[in-house]
Amino acid sequence: MKFQDKTYKEYCKDMREAKKKLDTLYYVSGAILHDVGNKKLADENFLNTAEGKKLKSRSYQLMYVDIKSAIDEYLRLLDIVYAPDVQLRFN
Repeated sequence: MKFQDKTYKEYCKDMREAKKKLDTLYYVSGAILHDVGNKKLADENFLNTAEGKKLKSRSYQLMYVDIKSAIDEYLRLLDIVYAPDVQLRFN
C-alpha cells in the first residue's frame, strides 16, 4: 500500500471526516425512505408519480453510489490507521 506525504494524525482526521460523511448519508437516506413510506401510505400510486420516481432515483443514487463510495473510503482509511504495522509506516 502506498502512502502519500501525510502524517498519522492527518489520516486519523481524514478517517473521522469520512465517518461523519457516511453518518450524514445514512441519515439522509433514512429521511428519504421515511418520506417515501409516509407518502406511499397516503397515495398508493405515489411511486408512479414524477415526485415518486425522483425520490426512487435519488435513494438509488444514495444507496448504491454515494454510500458505497463513502464506505469504501472509510474502510480504506481504517486499514491505514489501524493496521498492525502502522507505526512502521510512519517512522
